[in-house]
Amino acid sequence: MMKHGPVATQGYVAAKRFLRDHPDWLDVVRACVVEATRTKGEFAGAWVLAEAKKSGRDWLPNLRPLVSSGILRRTDVALGGRRAYYIMSDIEGVKLALMDVEHQLNEAATEALANAMYQYTFGIIGDGKGGSPRRSLGTGVGVYWQGCYLIITAAHTMEGTPDERVSFLLPDTSLVFGGSGVSTQPNPVRIRKSFQLENPRPLLAENGEDIAAFLLEEQMQEEGRHHFYHVDKSQVTLPAVKQIGLLGYAGATQLPVGSNFMATPYVTFGEIGDRPPGVPKSQLSITYPMPQNLDPHGLSGSGAWIQTEKTKGLLWTPKISLGGLVTEYDSQRQVLIGYGVEELIKFLKTKKQWMRTKGK
Repeated sequence: MMKHGPVATQGYVAAKRFLRDHPDWLDVVRACVVEATRTKGEFAGAWVLAEAKKSGRDWLPNLRPLVSSGILRRTDVALGGRRAYYIMSDIEGVKLALMDVEHQLNEAATEALANAMYQYTFGIIGDGKGGSPRRSLGTGVGVYWQGCYLIITAAHTMEGTPDERVSFLLPDTSLVFGGSGVSTQPNPVRIRKSFQLENPRPLLAENGEDIAAFLLEEQMQEEGRHHFYHVDKSQVTLPAVKQIGLLGYAGATQLPVGSNFMATPYVTFGEIGDRPPGVPKSQLSITYPMPQNLDPHGLSGSGAWIQTEKTKGLLWTPKISLGGLVTEYDSQRQVLIGYGVEELIKFLKTKKQWMRTKGK
């Protein structure tokens, strides 16, 4: 049976071609659609600029590129030639092109943010019961704090496992997304083995908090230093952020391979919400998007990341900030519980003596 896609109308084709070559005009094309729909006929170029300003655009010379591309047709000029009027002949076709382009951009944004988080994300593999190898899986975040390199995680991820039996899945700069429509080039799947890092020293919280860290040797290579997020003592969790990014090794992503397993990173997004009853003020609550219905166990130790870059226009390179650490899943309320970055800093401050010892 043949599958029929959307009919490629003149407006659809013109808008897709134009936005492919001029993606920074997406807000302008969207504003034209708004005005064409509102007026059901002619609209002034000045009205388009007023609508585009709502998306942060400050200035627009004219709409001639949209005319020459076939998206708009110029109909009249008024007020001494200072105001031009336009019509959009195929509003529905242009709308469909916008939907397609915005979907591709959202996909690209998700992948870019995931890669930014993956840069600092370690998988933590520990022995299972009775010494069975590589059965438990957790997540950790590489951080650089006052001259020291650490992997910070939830304390329970290392319980019952001697530190010499802990292995790590190392971070990288890019992930391969199955079914991605962003890249037109083939992306071969890369299989990366776990590693035992040299002399990791486990550090536990002193007051029962579910926070721990592995203190590592100095990273001599620039490539290694690149995977440790620089924590500043003045950092605080942003209270009004709309979105939190999470990337970790959820248990449901494990695939058994003989006596071992393969694991793939899992990325999702949630929001900081109200703390459930009984959760201390020192902790934070993150809504977990249940429609994806993935068992979050294994996300313990994942970073809670905040996009800090507010960019003008369409194209950006995302910048992220560590907002906290996930340590627990509340299945009844379907939320992830963790600590804000200020609590992580308090923990790190209590380990100054160990860090000085490590550096000697």
